[in-house]
Amino acid sequence: MVATVTKSTKQNGRRGCSVDLMLDDEPNVVGSSIMSHTKLPPLPPSLTTYPQPNTNGKTVKQYTGLSGSSYSLTGPSGSTKFALPSAAVLQPYIDTRAGTLDTWPAHALGPSAPDLNPGVAKQSNEFMPKGVHKPKFLEQLEAFLQKELRSLDCAEMVPSEKRLQAFREVFEYLIEDFKTYKPLLSAIKHEYEMMLIHQREKIRELEPLKSMLVTVSEQCEKKLLAVKQEEKSDMLEMKKENQRLQNIITKLREEQVSLQVQVEKLQEELAAEYLRYRNECDARKMLIADINELKYQQEDAKKPNAEEEGEGKEDVTFLKLALNAILEVHKKVVEQRDQYAHDTEQMRRSATPRPHWEKCGQYIEGGIDRWNELSQDRSSDELVDILLAEMTGQDIAIIQAGVNTGAEYFTGQGTGPEVPRFLRFEGQVRNRRLGKRDTSLLIKDIWQEKAAHDAEKPDGERDDLGEFLYQYLQRRFGVENMIVEWGYNLYDACGRYSHDPRIGLFFGILQKEVDEAVHHDQLVMLEKLYNALTKVDLAAGNQGTLSRADLEQCLRSFFPLKDDESIEALMKACEQEAPGESVQYKNLFTEDEEGRSGPFVDKIREQEKLEKTIEVSVEDVRRAIQSVDPEAPTEMIDKYLERAFNIPSEQQESGTKIETTLLVKRLQSGSVRRLGAKPK
Repeated sequence: MVATVTKSTKQNGRRGCSVDLMLDDEPNVVGSSIMSHTKLPPLPPSLTTYPQPNTNGKTVKQYTGLSGSSYSLTGPSGSTKFALPSAAVLQPYIDTRAGTLDTWPAHALGPSAPDLNPGVAKQSNEFMPKGVHKPKFLEQLEAFLQKELRSLDCAEMVPSEKRLQAFREVFEYLIEDFKTYKPLLSAIKHEYEMMLIHQREKIRELEPLKSMLVTVSEQCEKKLLAVKQEEKSDMLEMKKENQRLQNIITKLREEQVSLQVQVEKLQEELAAEYLRYRNECDARKMLIADINELKYQQEDAKKPNAEEEGEGKEDVTFLKLALNAILEVHKKVVEQRDQYAHDTEQMRRSATPRPHWEKCGQYIEGGIDRWNELSQDRSSDELVDILLAEMTGQDIAIIQAGVNTGAEYFTGQGTGPEVPRFLRFEGQVRNRRLGKRDTSLLIKDIWQEKAAHDAEKPDGERDDLGEFLYQYLQRRFGVENMIVEWGYNLYDACGRYSHDPRIGLFFGILQKEVDEAVHHDQLVMLEKLYNALTKVDLAAGNQGTLSRADLEQCLRSFFPLKDDESIEALMKACEQEAPGESVQYKNLFTEDEEGRSGPFVDKIREQEKLEKTIEVSVEDVRRAIQSVDPEAPTEMIDKYLERAFNIPSEQQESGTKIETTLLVKRLQSGSVRRLGAKPK
C-alpha cells in the first residue's frame, strides 16, 4: 500500500491535506468501497457550510502563504518536502489541534480533552465555545441520514439493505471529512465489507441445507408416525394374543378342575374295589381253610380201610417205589446228558476269548484289592452275578436264585401316626427301581438342603430327618402322589444299598436307629483332620503335599486311641489312593458327583463304625477320659464310670466291659464337660 499526500487546497473556506490510499495486492471485492478508487458525491449544501469561528472580537490572521511548518515524504522518485501554512491563520480548535477529536456530548461536562501534542501552542480559554450544543457537522450528518432513511422508506429499526446503504454513505462522508484518519477508517470499513460479503456467501451456501433440513425433518416425522402406527397395530395384536392366552389358561384351569374331580372319583372307586378285593381274599382264605379241613376229615375216614388193604399190597407198593426211583434217576441222567450236549454245542459255536476280569477292579467300590478277593476261584457265571450284585446292591444269593425281587408296586403302610409322614399312604405305589447312583445323588442333595435348613434355626436345633424328608419331597415335587412314590422308592433303595456306608448311615438315621449327630460328628471329625493336615503342611512350607512319615505322625496324634493295626490300615488305604512318598492330602478328602469319597475316608468311617460296636473295659474308659482331660479329678471320672457302666464304683472290676454304643448313649444322658485345657 502506497500513501501519497497532495497539496493543501481551499474548498468552501476549509483548509487541509488529503491522503489517498492505493491497495495494490487486495482482491477486488464486490460491494466494497475503497476510498482511493471511489469518488463520493458532493455533500448537500447543508453539509458543506461550516460556521465561522467566533473570535470574540479578535482579528484572525489572513493566509499569507506556506510559511509555517513543513514535512517530507520519501517515495520512489526520492524525498519531497512539503510546507504548511502558519498555525495562526488556521481555524481554532480544528486544524490547530491535530490528532484530537471532540466527542459529543462527552465534552458537555467541560472543555475538550487536553492537547497531547506538545509541538502546538495551546490556545487561550477565550477561544473555547460557550454553551453546550452538537457540532454542526454532526447535525448535518444526522439530518442527511434521517432524510435518506425517509426517502428510502426504512425509518424503522429493522435489518435492511437500504438502511445499510444509507449508513454506508454517511460513514463515507465521515471518512472523507477526517483526512488524517481516512486510511485507517477506510481499512476498517473495507474489513467490515469483506466480512459482510463472506457472511452472505455463507448464508447462500446454507440455504440449500435449510431446505434439506426441512425435508429430512418431514421424512423423520413421517417415519416416526409410521413407527407409531406400526407399534399401535403390534400392540393391538399383542392384546388380542394376550386375551387368547387368557382364554386358553381359563379353559386349562377348568379342565384341571374337571380332571381333579375325576381323579378323586377314581380314587374313591379304587378304594371301594380294594375293599371288595380284601373281602374276596378273606372269603377265599376261609374257603380254602374249609376245604383243607374237609380233606383232613376225608383222609382220617380212609385210614382204617387203607391199613387193611396195605398188608396185602406191601410188596407191590415197594416195587413201585423202587421203579419210580430208578425212573427218576434215569430221567436226571438223560437231562444231564442233553444239557452237556447242548452246552458243548453252544461253546463250540460261540467260543470267545476269556474276558479280562481284572478291568472290573478299576470300577467297583474298593478297587482292585476288593475285586481280587471277590473274584478268587470264581467262574465266569459267578463273576457276572458278583458284578450284578455290585451294580444293583442286591444280595448275590437272590441274583443267583434268579428271583425278581422288584415288584411292580409297593403296598402302602397306612396313615397311622406310627408310620413316617413320607410313607403315609393306603394303596399301591409304583416301584421306580432306583439305582445306586440316583439314590446317592438324592441323599447328597437331601443332606445339603437339610444343612441349609438347620442353619437357620437357633441354638443348633435340628428337625427330624423323616419330617424334613417329607418337606423336601413336597417342595421338590408338590403333588401328593409323587411325594409318596419317591418316598417309598427312596426308602426301598436305602434298604437295598444299606451295605454302602453313606446310604446305610442315612437309612439308620431315617429309621431312628442312629442319631443324626453321628453324621454331623463324622463331618466335623473329617474337617478337623483336614485342618490338622493343613497345619502340618503350612509348617513344612505350604507345598500342598505331605511325606508319608508326616502323614502317619499326624494320624497318630489326631487318633490317639487307635492301635498300630488301625493306623497301618489307614496308611494302606492312603497308598492305594495316592501312591508315592509324597501325598497330596487334599485329594484324600474329595468326593465325586455322587458324594462318594475315596478309600482313605471310607476306611476312617469303617473304623469308626467298628469302634462303635466293640466293647471297652472300665480301665479303657478311664484312660480315654484322662488322655482327653488330664486335669479331670478322680471323683468326676468315677461318677462318669458309674453312669456309663450302671455299676457303683465299689463294685466295678477292671475286666467289666460294655459296648461303645451303649457307653456313649449313657454318657450323653447326663452332663459331660472338660475341666482342663485341651492337651497339645
